[in-house]
Amino acid sequence: MIASESLNAFSILFMHGSFEYNCFMNLETFKGKRIVLFGSPRALSQSEFGRLLAAAGIEQADRYDETVSAVIEGRLVDPVEQETLERLYAEHHIVAVDITTFELALCTQLEPDRILMSLKLSRDHERLHAFLQNPHIDDTFFLRLLGMYDWQNEGFFGTDENRDVTAALIGRFYDNLERNHNIQYSTLGLMHLIAQDRHPELIGLLGTLPPLRHALDTEDRQLRALVETLALHPATEESTLTYFIRRGDDTLRVLIAGRRELPCTLQSELRASDKPDITLALAANPDLDPSLADTLFTDKAFAKTGYAHIRLNEERFAQGLDHYAASLAVNPTLSTRMQRRLAGMNRPDVLTALAANPALAIADTLARLNLDDVNRALAANPAVDEPLLHALAGKGCDAALAANPTAPSSLLKALFGGGDPAVLLALAANPAAPLEILQQLQLDARFERAVRSNDTFGDHIKREQVGWL
Repeated sequence: MIASESLNAFSILFMHGSFEYNCFMNLETFKGKRIVLFGSPRALSQSEFGRLLAAAGIEQADRYDETVSAVIEGRLVDPVEQETLERLYAEHHIVAVDITTFELALCTQLEPDRILMSLKLSRDHERLHAFLQNPHIDDTFFLRLLGMYDWQNEGFFGTDENRDVTAALIGRFYDNLERNHNIQYSTLGLMHLIAQDRHPELIGLLGTLPPLRHALDTEDRQLRALVETLALHPATEESTLTYFIRRGDDTLRVLIAGRRELPCTLQSELRASDKPDITLALAANPDLDPSLADTLFTDKAFAKTGYAHIRLNEERFAQGLDHYAASLAVNPTLSTRMQRRLAGMNRPDVLTALAANPALAIADTLARLNLDDVNRALAANPAVDEPLLHALAGKGCDAALAANPTAPSSLLKALFGGGDPAVLLALAANPAAPLEILQQLQLDARFERAVRSNDTFGDHIKREQVGWL
């Protein structure tokens, strides 16, 4: 609340019959003047509120009198204070102002570097805890504060204070929080922050937080899933990956070994473990260090996996061509020239593998061979264009066509009309299947389960709120 003579400090917006205040406030209006706060601050602690008032040259009075220029109504106003406020409204024409506006103006004075240094020196846990719940500080300052927070060897929700901080973290960065506000108090909320992938600096920090690192020793499935998701996220710091490798189990190491753009130093550290599963995952890494690949590919088992995944150049392709052509045929980094070279070998296993390659560029060439296994692989390949998919219909690969997520609607409708059970089952699971087809298939007990698992139909149910038949 503010006395009418100081009203020029605010900009009033009238909306839908009520009013709110613009967040712009000139604190200079109150410099050298006295204010009274009824109740408590909302975003600031009582002590921080006092500090910022003093920094702005504003005096806080204990009670209202004629020397007071402004009256601010905070939260938790007790009945006696409320009675006083109501009297002031009536007698002094006090105009309503949201305390959030006033606190926001006060917070523009905050100096992050000075506050961070003060907190490091004082180790004032209570003050740090209060700052982390302040919605008026920016995200960069918040993350710097979060990196200083002492979790007391407890989990994200292990204590009341930790729960407050975790809720503030999720609430600050979570998209559309108003539609799912309870997510603030769940590990799932942290998972969603990673999935939204809009704040790489947050992802980098998450992996360094003690509750996350302590999760390596827990059997909590959600925390374990959080660790594994971070292990694969491109924004996760190298130091965090190093920690996971050294303190985690072999399952986590296998996961990291297959991570894209894994630093060479970490690849070498994983290889040094000399565990077959870890080494095999390394061999399957598209970004495997070339010098490490030269060593691994002397083993036939690792070479067979490696040539199917490693990023190819002409030299590497030539090295594998004689003995690992079938592996090379599924590699998505094959150039068109490499694909033609493999097709020219006329080996059925190579041709079939090539026909399934997601980067296939010579589909028409392979289709002209008219080989059953090759046709089925082409029919299921999302990289094949619509004219060729239509041309493959009726050539013994209709079930594969019906499962292809890029098949045109007209083709899927034609396949549905054939009534083949194998084709209908594939259609029931295909997210590209027209909705009217899925609606009919859900009525058949043979295909109901597949339709229920189809994301396209599930989205329709949620969107239309029609329920399952």
